[in-house]
Amino acid sequence: GWDRPLNKEIPPQLTMEAFKQRPKGELVVDLRKPEDFAAGSIEGSFNLPYNPSLPLWAGTVLPDNQDLLLVVDKQEMIVPAIQALGLVGLD
Repeated sequence: GWDRPLNKEIPPQLTMEAFKQRPKGELVVDLRKPEDFAAGSIEGSFNLPYNPSLPLWAGTVLPDNQDLLLVVDKQEMIVPAIQALGLVGLD
């Protein structure tokens, strides 16, 4: 399930300055609610709301050969989100 242990360290949270200076190339996936995404989002980001359907949609629409940068509104969402993405090989 979603509660399986992580086999790697969680990358640190990026500051806005670090985000702006990062090497480009990863897909920015915004896991916030659609209404929050619509109110303001990172240019070029992809909205895939964090909910029980996340593994299904992620496995369908996200490429498996590109690094992901996750946007969450609560820090405690990151571990369950990584676990959910890992269920479909996106870890």
